[in-house]
Amino acid sequence: MAIIEQQPSSGGQITGWDISEVCPAGAHVAVCLEVKDTMDVTRPRYEDPSTMEIVNLTRFLFGIKGMDGLNHRVQTHDLKISGHEKSALIGFLTSWTAKSLDQMIGWNYEEMAGQPAMVTIVHKTSQKGRVYATIASITPVVPQLLAQAPKVEEFAVPPADSQVKQDATTPAAVPQTQTINETPSVFETPAVAQTVDESKTIEEPPF
Repeated sequence: MAIIEQQPSSGGQITGWDISEVCPAGAHVAVCLEVKDTMDVTRPRYEDPSTMEIVNLTRFLFGIKGMDGLNHRVQTHDLKISGHEKSALIGFLTSWTAKSLDQMIGWNYEEMAGQPAMVTIVHKTSQKGRVYATIASITPVVPQLLAQAPKVEEFAVPPADSQVKQDATTPAAVPQTQTINETPSVFETPAVAQTVDESKTIEEPPF
């Protein structure tokens, strides 16, 4: 579960999904295929990269049907699990659902798996010269386009990066209950409504 909680909360590896294709750029009617949380990730602080912080992160995986008639998948960058009103996660969910922050407190956002969305995809090039797709913005789907939303069962959900690398003899870790901390953090990156703030993401997604 991924619950947004009102009360404040007091080293894992950043994971995504193993996606080889590059989703076509442009505006698409999409469906959320899966939500994945990664707990206790150790990473450099945004304000001071010389120091480390431990954070909980989440990602969303979407499926679209391109103009070529083929199914494509695209994932968000890592979003810090936080209930701060200016956090990237709250901005992302607000743009998608039009829910207020108060409505999100205590809400399990993993319920968005299987829900449609209008996403704008852009292509970026990493420092290594690798082109990848990322979600630049997300909004609700207007009623006139809901019939165009693809179905989850039309897509194959790729394995998570951690599952690909995990030793087959090692049992998978039991997922923790994921919560969102509403306490403000000076290391949060403000999220602009209807726009995914990527200023804190790594240059090349780990998938």
